[in-house]
Amino acid sequence: MTNALILGASGAIARHVIGFLGGNDRIRPTLYLRKAAKLSDLDTSGMTVIEGDKPSFM
Repeated sequence: MTNALILGASGAIARHVIGFLGGNDRIRPTLYLRKAAKLSDLDTSGMTVIEGDKPSFM
């Protein structure tokens, strides 16, 4: 299984990537964003969601 980190996961491009990866059992996405509530309209089952600011990540 391949891990994929998506920074800024609530952005427009990231949402397309999340939709694409959601149907792929060979990739395990980790979503990093400021507020997880912004993803309430997406199916994030099987994905790890991390809340935080980029400076705290780096």
